[in-house]
Parts: sequence; C-alpha cells; structure tokens
Amino acid sequence: MWLDDNKRETYLKFVTDKRLYRMIDVIDTRTNYISLVLENLYQPHNASAVIRSAEALGIQTINVIEYENKFTPSLKITNGTEKWISINRYKTVEECFQSLRESGYRILYADPNEENHYLDEIDLDKKIALVFGEEKPGLTEKAKKLADAGFRIPMFGFVQSFNISVAAGISLFTLRTQLEKSVGKSIFLSDEEKAHLLEEWMIKYTPYGMYILSTTNHQSSTKES
Repeated sequence: MWLDDNKRETYLKFVTDKRLYRMIDVIDTRTNYISLVLENLYQPHNASAVIRSAEALGIQTINVIEYENKFTPSLKITNGTEKWISINRYKTVEECFQSLRESGYRILYADPNEENHYLDEIDLDKKIALVFGEEKPGLTEKAKKLADAGFRIPMFGFVQSFNISVAAGISLFTLRTQLEKSVGKSIFLSDEEKAHLLEEWMIKYTPYGMYILSTTNHQSSTKES
C-alpha cells in the first residue's frame, strides 16, 4: 500500500474511512500518461464539460493556454470535478508545449483533416498530450505547427466535426483504453505521486488542511532525524 500508516491515521481524524478510501480508489486509477491541452477556450460551458469528462476518465492534469480568454469553468456544470483536477495555466502555446516536451510528452492536436491518422493508428511509445481548440475558430495555426502531429476522430454522418467536449471525451476514452492494453499499469501515477496527490487533496479540501500539512511535515522531519 502506497499510503504511509502515520499519514493514514492523521487523515482519518478528519475524514471518514469511506471518504478516505474512496479518494484512494480514485487516485489508483489516475493517469498523467495522457495529458489534455485546451487552447484559449472562451465558452465556460465547453470548458466545464471537458473538465467533467476528463475527470471521469481519470485524467489528472489539464493544461490551459490563455491568450485573451481566461479559463473559467462553470461550477454548475463541472459538478465539483474541477477540485480534483490539476490545472496548469500558460500565456503562450510555446511555453505550454516546451513544458510538456520537457516532461516527455508527444503533442497531438485534433483536426478532421483526412491526412491525419486515427488515434488507434498512432504509436503509443511515450506519454501523449492531446490538444483541442475552441470549436470556432478552432486550433490556431501556430499550435498545429508546433505540435508533433495531428489526429482525427472517425465520423460517419454528414456533420464535419464534434463539439470540443464530445471530441475530447471520445479521444480520451479511446486513448486510455488503448494504453491500458498496450502499456499496462505504467500509465498510472507512481506511488510517490499518489501519496503527494492525496496529501494535496486533504490539505485543499478539508476544513483542517493547514493542520494536516503541519502534522504531516512534522512526521516527515521526525523520520528524517
């Protein structure tokens, strides 16, 4: 078990067994092998729907590029899921993509161009960041040029595109399903990452967060000495 016994005892002073182990179960399915990038979304309901889908599919990190539009999800639509997602904010696409590449990601953007491959045809030998832009006007040309490749979603009707929340949901589900089969358990967070994330959640989302922080820090310093 990746959770330290002392920390578990500390956490159980502030949350029920059921709540703690529910968080542990969720963290066990979280992944950063897939990351999501959203470029300059300006419609709160779109941003919110994407967050909800990503959280439901176990995606831990969303990267948002904010030009003139600040990323402001609607809390009514996210239904609280925004609390459990890590959101990284960037002012430029260059800054975002550089950070992702330094973390080992291959960057793929969604585009219906027939020259692009489907996700099940793409090499999954490294972590993948999927990039989406607003439905209109879509992803910027700069983002497309700076990405590694494009991908497309199969479509069988007259319509030429999905809205961003549907496109992101389909893509994340498809990719996660493939990765669990081909890569296996290595797509999940490491034990250290899981422990850190649980501590972060406990500090942020319980009334006694700062006390928990001071207590766990004291336990860590006691171990080191």
